[in-house]
Amino acid sequence: MNDFNSFMDVICLLCFGYMAYQWYCFKIKREIKTGMVLSKDVPVNKCKDKEAYIDEVSGYILLMAVIFLAETVVFMVNNYITPLPDAVVIGVIVLFIAVLIWFGIKTKKIYEKYW
Repeated sequence: MNDFNSFMDVICLLCFGYMAYQWYCFKIKREIKTGMVLSKDVPVNKCKDKEAYIDEVSGYILLMAVIFLAETVVFMVNNYITPLPDAVVIGVIVLFIAVLIWFGIKTKKIYEKYW
């Protein structure tokens, strides 16, 4: 089971890196990237207000990056440093799933607003 936990730690860390890169592209480079927030089939050039979309969605992307990082840290502490109580681990998993669902709903509403 430890190999699976290590694998999931790496996956969560990669997801953090990808979300941080998405945020960088949105907020710093001011580019709309497809992939995480938008489907590859979305015509980016048909956005009604590119700057407003970037400003609105970049905060949610940064929040998801922080959530992925926090989950990775909690699981790495649990796996490699000291076992955490089951309530903490389950709480982090439930919180992560809730935020992931909320993120999907929010970004879909923002997409509908600007396309």
